Amino acid sequence: MNVKFSPAQQAGFDNLSRLVPIGNVFILYDAVGAGKSTVLSEILRKTGGEFLSVRNFVETMRGHHPLALEETFERMVMEAISTNETVIIDDPHLLNDVYFSHFYPRMGLKCIR
Repeated sequence: MNVKFSPAQQAGFDNLSRLVPIGNVFILYDAVGAGKSTVLSEILRKTGGEFLSVRNFVETMRGHHPLALEETFERMVMEAISTNETVIIDDPHLLNDVYFSHFYPRMGLKCIR
């Protein structure tokens, strides 16, 4: 597949392509609708690995207690990391709307290991 990037997307792709072999955790910032998921999908196509989205999280939450958000997210990510060299988590900021809502009873929960 030959994706045509905008100049900003190309810069993000180039930077991530350069950094992935030498680092561990990266965050790609840009505005909503700027094409971050497209860039991340191409990085994954290049490197292999697993792509986790909010959809994966919602599917993983099925059958778990609704207040086990943090534990379920951690389990999902750790399982992906245990079997893949590269794991991309797309749009994790969407979970902030739940975690930092005054309706969420565990707001401010901190896990220390």
